[in-house]
Amino acid sequence: VWDMGDARLPQAPFYYVLSRLVSEIRKFQPDLVRSFGPEGSLTAHPDHGMAGTFATTACHWAGREKFFPELGLPPFQAQRLYYATAAFQPPQFEPVWLPFPDVAMPVGEFLERKIEAFGLHRTQAPLLERVTAFMRLAGHQELFHLAAGKPLPEAGAAGDLWAGI
Repeated sequence: VWDMGDARLPQAPFYYVLSRLVSEIRKFQPDLVRSFGPEGSLTAHPDHGMAGTFATTACHWAGREKFFPELGLPPFQAQRLYYATAAFQPPQFEPVWLPFPDVAMPVGEFLERKIEAFGLHRTQAPLLERVTAFMRLAGHQELFHLAAGKPLPEAGAAGDLWAGI
């Protein structure tokens, strides 16, 4: 979160954060962007919701000349924007409206590694037990909602975020 601080994104200066994100998108030129939706995903965490709001706006604005011409970078539009979602919500969190899943990615072979990586985040230590239990329940797939961009080549949950790109 750059210099915004943990649990501080809702107070971050909107235009400043967008200029940094638009700059990164224009420099890196990703085919797709994965983020949270503005609901804050499973936990409804304010930082997650703001990250999703910033990412969504930055994806749209990065492709338009009138936003941030002072960056000196040509407009660039990613082909897809996805939000992380799930089939159900952990019971200990505030209920949110989760986006409908469009893509189911198999991740079972990486489950233990994901849990280990989450455990390395010091700020997340109090949630480790709860998140680990949820990861094991959700198990062998991650779900994503196609929020914007090029349509998926077929209806229903695909198994590839890049299908048709």
